[in-house]
Amino acid sequence: MPFITTCNNINREAKHRRTFLTIHTANSSGGVKTLLTITLLLLLGLWNGSNSANAQNLLAAYPFSNESPVASATGTGLITTDINLSAGSLVYGTSHAATWAGVSGVPYVQGNSGWNALTAPGGKYFHFTIRRDDAVSIDLSSLQFYYRRTGSGPEHISVSINGSLVDSVMNTPADQTESISIDLNLTALDSAEVRIIGWGGGLGQFRLDDIQLYGSVSLGSTPLLAVSEESLFDINYVEGKGPSAGRRIDLSGFNLTPAAGTLTLTGDHEFLYSADSLTYQSSLSIPYVDGTVSQPVYIRLQEGLAEGSYTNRTTLLEGGGADSITLSFSGTVLPAFTLPYENSFRSLVEYQLAVDQGFIATANDIRETADPYLKIDSQQYLQTPALNVQAVDFIQMRMDLQQFGGSLEQKLAVLISADGGATFDTLATHLVPDAFETIRTDADLTGVYNTDQMVLRFQMTSGSGSVRFRDLKLWLQYRTSPLSRTPGYRLLSAPVEGSRLSHLLKENGVFTQCFLEADRVGEACDEQENGENVYFYNTVTNLWDPAIHISQELEMGTGVLVYFFDMMPDGITPGFPEELRMSGYEPNSDVTPALHQDPGGFTLLGNPFGSAIRFGDLIGHDFRNQVYVYDHAYSGSLEEGDLDGGAGGGGWRIYNGSVGSLTGGILAPYQGFFVVNKDTVESPNIRFPLSAKTDGGTLYNDSAAELSYMQLTAVTNDQLVSDLWLTFGPDGSVTRNQNDMNSLEPLDYRAHAQLTVPLNGERMSIKHLPAEELPLTIPISLQTWEPDPVDHQQNYVAQEGSARLLWPVLHQLPDDWRVTLHDSVTGETIDLREQGEYSFEILADHRSSDNLDNTGSPDTKSYHLGVHRTIGLQKNATRFEIRITEQPTSIDTDAGAGADTETNGEHAREFQLYSNYPNPFNPITTLSFFLPQPSEISVELFDPAGRMIKAVQKGVFTAGLHSLQLDASDLSAGLYFYRVRSSFGFRTGTFTLVK
Repeated sequence: MPFITTCNNINREAKHRRTFLTIHTANSSGGVKTLLTITLLLLLGLWNGSNSANAQNLLAAYPFSNESPVASATGTGLITTDINLSAGSLVYGTSHAATWAGVSGVPYVQGNSGWNALTAPGGKYFHFTIRRDDAVSIDLSSLQFYYRRTGSGPEHISVSINGSLVDSVMNTPADQTESISIDLNLTALDSAEVRIIGWGGGLGQFRLDDIQLYGSVSLGSTPLLAVSEESLFDINYVEGKGPSAGRRIDLSGFNLTPAAGTLTLTGDHEFLYSADSLTYQSSLSIPYVDGTVSQPVYIRLQEGLAEGSYTNRTTLLEGGGADSITLSFSGTVLPAFTLPYENSFRSLVEYQLAVDQGFIATANDIRETADPYLKIDSQQYLQTPALNVQAVDFIQMRMDLQQFGGSLEQKLAVLISADGGATFDTLATHLVPDAFETIRTDADLTGVYNTDQMVLRFQMTSGSGSVRFRDLKLWLQYRTSPLSRTPGYRLLSAPVEGSRLSHLLKENGVFTQCFLEADRVGEACDEQENGENVYFYNTVTNLWDPAIHISQELEMGTGVLVYFFDMMPDGITPGFPEELRMSGYEPNSDVTPALHQDPGGFTLLGNPFGSAIRFGDLIGHDFRNQVYVYDHAYSGSLEEGDLDGGAGGGGWRIYNGSVGSLTGGILAPYQGFFVVNKDTVESPNIRFPLSAKTDGGTLYNDSAAELSYMQLTAVTNDQLVSDLWLTFGPDGSVTRNQNDMNSLEPLDYRAHAQLTVPLNGERMSIKHLPAEELPLTIPISLQTWEPDPVDHQQNYVAQEGSARLLWPVLHQLPDDWRVTLHDSVTGETIDLREQGEYSFEILADHRSSDNLDNTGSPDTKSYHLGVHRTIGLQKNATRFEIRITEQPTSIDTDAGAGADTETNGEHAREFQLYSNYPNPFNPITTLSFFLPQPSEISVELFDPAGRMIKAVQKGVFTAGLHSLQLDASDLSAGLYFYRVRSSFGFRTGTFTLVK
């Protein structure tokens, strides 16, 4: 075979298209050697309205008007798909608008990212499909479109139909708008998939506009219904801004019978239909004549729907003797733009959501590369819709920024408007980093910006090139009230979901040490034992577990103990901020942390919300209505000016549902606190309901007004403060009851005072007493402690100095009560209704010579970090008594509870026996008594005839209030007498046993 002749791209029309006629001959080795190449340049001009192709019907046209991929014209009986991209997504633009002559001009379509550099026509491409329905045949005559490549975009263009190459354009010029017209001679097709392929070159862009496909359609005689699309997706609107825009499909009918009739479109769902895009209804009747119909139909998602998806709702199109068609519609009611808000701006879908929500962008260039972003050029911006922030105080904005091209001095400004975008102020200006970095901006909205028209704008204000912008977060920010600038332990919690120690502490500038990724680690920590300053409370061991890593999670509704240092190791930088700030998502449902499962067990919890909560509104089982909040500089209810030396000691703010220094049981945001289980438990649990949140205003579930109570306050050396509450009610008792609250040891190793009621070896900070059992004598203990200046083992020694007792509140005490304070050291008796304060001295002569908690040496107690009930008692620490008698009475009258008394010396008046409870009983009752000093106690039982029937030796009891149980299960029902003997005499009472 001496000659092989190939002819490529003959009879094609386009600028810069060349046709090659190449003659080859075979050489002796069988290879092919080019002998002659004849190049024919076809000078046929650009196609226009007079082109012969217009003699055919326009089967499909894609002008991209309104930035839409939908065909604007469809041939009779044809179904067309949206134009799409084989990789990535479509982006529309208007650059070089004057060069896009065409039918519709701009906008054009391109990919959201660069092309590729394949060397053969098999790479990235635009594509669409037309197809026939029953009894329709397609003939194609020509394809026309405009194109432009940018910079290093694809150098070659190929067109294929149904997988067969029909044309190629080689060496397309860069940065020029060109046109192509391809003659086709394809007949009797069922469908045609058209691909416009860009290949070769680099990673620039490939743009198209005004794609037009011409041909003809042959019809049969069978009744036929056809629609341009059988399924519509993304019929969306933003919640509260419905209905959606109408989406169009084109309906065609041929050979319909009878010749005049009606088609129906019916469906029972959230979509509505219209023939004119004005009036929508749930069903639609479409008349036809002469057996044919051509009618646009509009579909929209009805207004007033809740946020969510409404997918695959079907509608039946039927009539005219043709087979019915099932249409399917899907849409979404998108979330409204509210705070908190997040959008990554990494895809066209996310960008479109923002636009639907009301965002305005002068740049819509989403680059869906391996590291996608929104490109913002110089002076361009992204702007939020107006937002009502009248109830919002603080927000935080986070965004990832990176410079792209241009100068290294690119800046992005965060602007804020209070008037819907009419005017803007600058919140912050950020230098854009050369690698992606999260940039934060805090905004205080209190004042001028607390409007219903707040708008934010993110604008590139200086530098050349552009800014890569993504991962926008607009979060509510929760702040504490100003922190007191004193070191010490604090119980904290986190008010946002997904929090870690790093968010709570590191991002707020709180100094941490001696655990992984803390501010200080290494040798400085190796030299000290227990150097950690962050702890979690372990409800299994009842000990503090030090933090392990700065990324350790904070479970919602739990607390953490943190020691705040006054200074960083440099001695200059403060160790903690003026306030704590956290941003993110506050829980939007109830929070249920785990509780200690043992009787009387303590659990460290924390307010999980960004607003205050009422402890009384927490819901659960087997925990007491008691809350403990630690205050490292306790001042009680005193004002700052009342303490000349400043608040110096740690103490607990408490509340038992009625009284306490934690007013109303209100727990502030970020506040950690302890709860305690009841003495008998089955399955303790607790829940923070959303309804517990409060603004700290009107208090509910506060029964303090229904009780009589008094508050006592001790102030020692004008620095240390401690409070004690005595409440009175029908359910009160001199023994332990559910309204009593233990005194707890402070967490800080610092001087402190403890004003308590001693009871069975423990100390009560709230004591609930009987209101109907007068007279009452209530022992009052005041202990003051300071760190031992000599012993470095963290022991306390008793402190001496000046002191005051105050009673700032005497609430609804009955008028016939005489309430006095008795000082056993000075012998003074003060009427609390006539005097408001009592001053005295704490002297070394009156400190203890023995320590009843058996820890340390006399007048000392040891310190170790924990949650410990206060126990033990210094001798003479109960130098005070509150005495309540009925009026009128002698100042020295003090009747015991027994029917018979025998005294022994000066202490006889102070030895008290109280009525047993319950009475009558079966078979156990409780006897309660008060001792002014330690004493041996015995109990004797007598029948009505006065015969002793039982003697019980109970042993030695310390000074203070005590109770013991008496088991009468071996006795018959009836009336009995009992006598309690002490070294100060005896007291006698009666009880009734029932069976």
